[in-house]
Amino acid sequence: MATSDITMKPLGMRVKVLQVFRFVFASIFKIFCTLYYGKSGENFPPITADILKLPAVEVANKIRNKEIKTEFIVNANAWLWETHNHIYGRTNNPYNTTRIVGGSSGGEGCIQGAAGSIFGVGLGPMTRHAVDLKPLLKIMSGDNASKLDLDKNVDVGKLKVFYQLSSNAPMTDSVDPEITTALKKVVEFFSVKYKVEAEEKKFQFLQKSLPIWMTTMKNKEPFERLIMGKEGTTAIVLEIFKSLIGCSGNTLIGLFTALMDGAGAEIGSDKYNYHLKLRDDLEKIFVEMLGDDGVFLYPTHPTTAPYHNEPLVKPFNFSYTAVINCLGLPATTVPLGLSSEGLPIGIQVVANHNNDRLCLAVAEELDKAFGGWVEPRH
Repeated sequence: MATSDITMKPLGMRVKVLQVFRFVFASIFKIFCTLYYGKSGENFPPITADILKLPAVEVANKIRNKEIKTEFIVNANAWLWETHNHIYGRTNNPYNTTRIVGGSSGGEGCIQGAAGSIFGVGLGPMTRHAVDLKPLLKIMSGDNASKLDLDKNVDVGKLKVFYQLSSNAPMTDSVDPEITTALKKVVEFFSVKYKVEAEEKKFQFLQKSLPIWMTTMKNKEPFERLIMGKEGTTAIVLEIFKSLIGCSGNTLIGLFTALMDGAGAEIGSDKYNYHLKLRDDLEKIFVEMLGDDGVFLYPTHPTTAPYHNEPLVKPFNFSYTAVINCLGLPATTVPLGLSSEGLPIGIQVVANHNNDRLCLAVAEELDKAFGGWVEPRH
């Protein structure tokens, strides 16, 4: 089946009803969170070590030139942080402690935002300053660094720029107007500074981001067996109850992930193969569009950081980054300042396979133009 042969099926009544129910329930839950947590969290202490605000490359130069000693960096970074597990507890967002830090590399993202370390490692390098990404990626990519050609000069003014404001996927939140405004300002930046007119896209296939991710992540061994040693919906539900009363060794998010895994299409089924085909064809669309000189601007997440526990009623907003991972494309998240509530907002810059250098070059440009990392208010 060619890409043009794939037709998007209209949303079924069941999905529409679930979408309305989720929206109403999530809205009520957010009101509850606002009343419970309040709008402002605990005061965050000021960053007194100015060196922690500098790019890692500048710190490295200062060490090389013997302007500072490495001991000073170690002493300045004497921090402890939390992560959401049964050993250390919950990690709080340094910009507002009532909000989450995200999953996967959330703890590392938190310590970066708080200037608790010069750089970190998640799925790739994590830094406060875009200029630090290239040298770190060079080291991390090892023998594969030559494939990325990171030292090749990138003329940002000659790039093709594409963007999409929303996936319009069911069961996800609408993109926050402040994030939309920030993305449009980036589009305007390219137009004013480089005379590059970005082309807006409206890929309907991105509405299928969640089933594409669920199909890609599907494994022959059920997820609940990996984390519980048991199988079946009944076992998961029982474990969720045990977790709610503090008697489970698993976190709620892990157990809900197990439930989601069971809800996906069975391996080898027509539905499973359809979504695999959809993923592969969406990848072809991106590859042809981006070529060797194109970047795609897209929201990283439809909202700013939600309250603690709020993702339980908004579990699918992660699909904005998840689908890009499924396509195997490099992406760099770029901060674009703070929202009216003082929370970080930003977008992701996506490029073609092995064209990470384009993402990094654009990230550096936007870092300069929009101010980059902002110290948490205190």
